[in-house]
Amino acid sequence: MKKRGNGLTDQLASRCKFFTGVQNGKCEKGITYESVRQEASDGRGYRFPCVRIQQTWTEFRDCKTCSLRELPTPEEVAKEEAEFTKHADEMMAVYVAIREHHKSVPKGNESNVVYTMTCPVCSKALRYRVSGYNGHIHAKCETDGCVQFME
Repeated sequence: MKKRGNGLTDQLASRCKFFTGVQNGKCEKGITYESVRQEASDGRGYRFPCVRIQQTWTEFRDCKTCSLRELPTPEEVAKEEAEFTKHADEMMAVYVAIREHHKSVPKGNESNVVYTMTCPVCSKALRYRVSGYNGHIHAKCETDGCVQFME
């Protein structure tokens, strides 16, 4: 059986350090994505040297359209993965705490009500709203850099 890699690790390892997303037009080094794109050999859009999407590692490694492309080191990938995982764990802890907190809230017209509780990550005030339409949560901690999300 073929062993599969870690999806997040592979994704982080196969993205140029300076990539900002093609929607931004250019990378952190000022290179426009349009200037380095290649037509896909299978006729399905474009390939970019910044990210390995639907390319073999050989095709990605051998791309010659951007001389400034720099892939992260294994140590940089591990650090970014740890930060991502920590943030995801914190968001999940907040989500679970909000769902638990919201069980004690009187039911009724909740669509425009903002609730406040103690943030389980930093112990400051966490404000959240639960949509009356679909039950989705919007939450933001008052601490800069702490948890905030929209479901």
